[in-house]
Amino acid sequence: MGELSRASVSLRIIAEVQNINSIASIVGVEPTQYRILREWPETGIVKVVWNLEEETSGGSIETKIRSLADKALAEYAIWPPETAQWQMEVFCGLYLSNWNEGFSITPETIQLLAIEGYRFKF
Repeated sequence: MGELSRASVSLRIIAEVQNINSIASIVGVEPTQYRILREWPETGIVKVVWNLEEETSGGSIETKIRSLADKALAEYAIWPPETAQWQMEVFCGLYLSNWNEGFSITPETIQLLAIEGYRFKF
């Protein structure tokens, strides 16, 4: 089985916050992009989809996931309690140019991201 032609990996956080910048200050890195889904003007709360993406060219899925974790999850143990309400996902976009391409993820990387409430999407 050959390696994937291309792959993208992103950390997606869906959260209701007072300030969009609060996500970046907790995670420790600015998003690649974000989108406001809903606003409640009376309370100042917004529901936002916050994305941090890894480059699509070069590197394995494993390398991209580890790089994302190094950037965004290094301080996860000390995130404030309100982040427990956040929906967090690792999204993997897989691009094949041949029918016999694939990938694998080691148990160590799966364990690294085995955070309560975490989802993988392919």
